[in-house]
Amino acid sequence: MSLARTTTALISPYVSQARSKIKSWRLGVNQRVIRTRVGDLRASLQTLRVTERSLPHTRRALRDTRMTLETAPYGSMAVALFAGLMGLKMIKPSVVLLHDLAQAVGADSTARAANYVLWQLRPEVANQPAHGWGSLVFVVVVSTPLIVPMWWLMERRMARGAIFRHRATMRALDALNLCAAAYRQPPGDRASQLRDLDWGLRAAEDAILRAHRHAGTIPRRSVRRAAARSHAALVAGALRAEALRIDAEPDNALPRLGAMLAMVAERSAEGRIGALLPEAAYRRPPPPLRLAPRCGSPRMWLWSSSPP
Repeated sequence: MSLARTTTALISPYVSQARSKIKSWRLGVNQRVIRTRVGDLRASLQTLRVTERSLPHTRRALRDTRMTLETAPYGSMAVALFAGLMGLKMIKPSVVLLHDLAQAVGADSTARAANYVLWQLRPEVANQPAHGWGSLVFVVVVSTPLIVPMWWLMERRMARGAIFRHRATMRALDALNLCAAAYRQPPGDRASQLRDLDWGLRAAEDAILRAHRHAGTIPRRSVRRAAARSHAALVAGALRAEALRIDAEPDNALPRLGAMLAMVAERSAEGRIGALLPEAAYRRPPPPLRLAPRCGSPRMWLWSSSPP
């Protein structure tokens, strides 16, 4: 016992020192990541001359969605690993059951595919059957128990679910940064930045239209769901209408679009998915789109409210 106490007394200071260094290193990594993300947001807001720059909820979302050791979903990783192993264990009983059911109902093609999968699992028990599409079926059957848990982990649980919850905020901030990158360039040198902005706006629009799902605050059968979807469609339309002005007056449209994206990000991070933009922002009609005549048809105009 005295040897154990002596060894523990000698090792304890080194263990405490190592833990302290690891803790300070992790704290430094967290602070550096948060400082970089908040700094990018501040620079974009300054570039676009957005008046509202505090955005406390957006800054909190940036802290919550950081990819560091503190936000790693260790429990979800264990669940995904366990689900993948159990899925692989359940392949053979499931295929045997499918094979018996297919033979009972006379589905010969399904029975042959199941028979080939069983042979792939234990090729020494019988000769290789005629497989046809059996190889593809085998790949799908074996990969599904591995892909589904990994998809759930990467899609839903990264940063302990914060990335999924704040997807509309993150997509809006990505589009905001792209908007600022395009605004920094001279008017004739924005081609690549504007193309990237278009893809960023598409991703932001998709996230806004699904904000009622990602936020996790509205049940599937709630009466609030339809109102949130209708408002999201109006917000997406307002962003698209403002994007249409980029090709006409980019120096004015880009700052306005950036201000709208900043408001969407802030209100989404706050949980106000039913008021991502004020009503005045999406009641203003967009510029008309003139379509060229086709096959002798008269010239057509598309307006949001009434024709000119």
